[in-house]
Amino acid sequence: MKVAELQDQQEVRYRIGRAGDGDATGPSWRPWDTGKLFVNRREKDLPARLRGRCAYWAAGDITGLTIRDKGWAEYTQADYQGNGLFLAEDYYLEIEGLV
Repeated sequence: MKVAELQDQQEVRYRIGRAGDGDATGPSWRPWDTGKLFVNRREKDLPARLRGRCAYWAAGDITGLTIRDKGWAEYTQADYQGNGLFLAEDYYLEIEGLV
């Protein structure tokens, strides 16, 4: 599944982590869990004069993504690092099955 295919209320298997809490090899991860996504999408295209300021300017692009009912970071499509991993500042979210 691709990031653009994620849907609001979709149940996913995920884990969250934070940099600096782990060792030198990576973040400190919490155990894998299952939860529902909150996905907010851009309703209409940005005006042409603003498109150079934002990588994801088209209607339908994800402007906010997080796990519902968890006090954690909110991510955008631009925070996606590949292989299911999102990174915003020092907060990580990994969603199983994303490519």
